[in-house]
Amino acid sequence: MDKKKTGQVSKAIRFVDERKKIVKDIIKTIGVTRENNTMIVKNMRTTIQQTILDMEDNIRKYFNAGGWHVFKKGVEVERPFLSIIKKVMNEMGIELIHFHKHIKDEVLSCYIFNFTDNTYFDD
Repeated sequence: MDKKKTGQVSKAIRFVDERKKIVKDIIKTIGVTRENNTMIVKNMRTTIQQTILDMEDNIRKYFNAGGWHVFKKGVEVERPFLSIIKKVMNEMGIELIHFHKHIKDEVLSCYIFNFTDNTYFDD
């Protein structure tokens, strides 16, 4: 985790709106809605994955991402887009529940987003 300078207010307090916007952008990109809060990893097209990866600069600016393996040089992460999603949601207090779904002899890795409120959805 990033060490704060003495007297520096945390990013969670300084960048509330910016962090919420990043979460909104991620859930919109992956297609999570209030009614359908499940993400199937296999369904993440390359363009969706790249859109998440392209958010790196803003994520680094507004989140304590210095210790995240996905952003460390020389560290290989199997699915970096998924790592970013999980870390951002964790920092924002959004629970991700992992489960496997069996469809026609195929095992799909899935995540349920457990939002405590509707802050991240546009009405």
